[in-house]
Amino acid sequence: MNLGVCHIPDQPRALAEARRVLRSGGSFAMTVWCGPENSPCFAAVYAAIKEHGDPHVSAPSGPDFHQFATRDVAVKLLSAAGFSDVDVSIVDCAWDLNAPEDLFEIYAKGTVRAAMLLSKQPPENLAAIRSALTTMVREQFCTGARWRVPVPAALVRAIANVTT
Repeated sequence: MNLGVCHIPDQPRALAEARRVLRSGGSFAMTVWCGPENSPCFAAVYAAIKEHGDPHVSAPSGPDFHQFATRDVAVKLLSAAGFSDVDVSIVDCAWDLNAPEDLFEIYAKGTVRAAMLLSKQPPENLAAIRSALTTMVREQFCTGARWRVPVPAALVRAIANVTT
């Protein structure tokens, strides 16, 4: 499952279903984005929204978007669903942008909950978020004539428990 489990409201049920359809000893793998503590990309986006967003506007409810990037959480949830030998490894990924404004566009047009959060912002707050994020990209991620924004992902692998 590539970057999908974070969008499923009932993740334990989805994992149990994945386990159900795998034969014993079968492999399951998924990727999820790392959270702002490990991802310069998400740190920049969350900082811009926190500083300039309307505090009365919140993201749609849902499970913690980055929780499976935390090994203990991934082990707990996958074990409860019938998996073992859970492994979490970090994959270095980056978005190469043509312009510093492109990162805002990715979140405003290419995401789910972040796009909804941004679309609910009053125009002046949205403009301030866009400006702050563009400035952060310009200052922190310049690589010559382009901008390279690190956005690491976690690769989570597990084995379906053997049933008797």
